[in-house]
Amino acid sequence: MMMLMMMMCVQIIYVKLSVVMGLGWVLGFVAAFTDWSVLWYAFIVVNSLQGAMLCAAFVVTRQVMRLLADCIRPLRRRAAGGTSNDLSQSLKTPAVETPGPSNNTAVMRLSVPDID
Repeated sequence: MMMLMMMMCVQIIYVKLSVVMGLGWVLGFVAAFTDWSVLWYAFIVVNSLQGAMLCAAFVVTRQVMRLLADCIRPLRRRAAGGTSNDLSQSLKTPAVETPGPSNNTAVMRLSVPDID
């Protein structure tokens, strides 16, 4: 059962890579044989955004989206009227003092979320 799950994950990776890497090639060949300018523009756009498509296919996962939501949720709470203590407690941010303009001291918060 575990081996089957692992093989399914590998197959999904192969399909994602094939789509991201092969889409540009398919558009290029079709554009070369048909000589439609629209296909050439699509070919250029797809090849230019190949890195963004790889990021969307492999980096943007459920776990990453959950971690991002956990980091954004306290910021929304703060913008909706929560206190700054809520933000610092939820993100466990240490306060670092930095010199501000006109000899005043400003407090900058460094956010380093815990990764389980």
